[in-house]
Amino acid sequence: LLSVKISKAISTENTADLRSLCIQIRGSAPSLGFKPIGDSANTAIVALDATGSINESIRTLRQLIAMCLHASIRADEKTVA
Repeated sequence: LLSVKISKAISTENTADLRSLCIQIRGSAPSLGFKPIGDSANTAIVALDATGSINESIRTLRQLIAMCLHASIRADEKTVA
């Protein structure tokens, strides 16, 4: 899950991996019907670039994690139904 990968990058303070994940999400989410998630990933990239700090960007990163989790849960619900 992307949310797990993002969380791991945050916990290991790996800004490069975190930024790379956000770029991947920003690029692929809109074409999969998840434009708001792509927008959130872009906001996280902008925050990381502006601050250079995971701690100072944590609010936008947590929002992205929440959106990815929500999309994953909804996808699971559709699979079960």
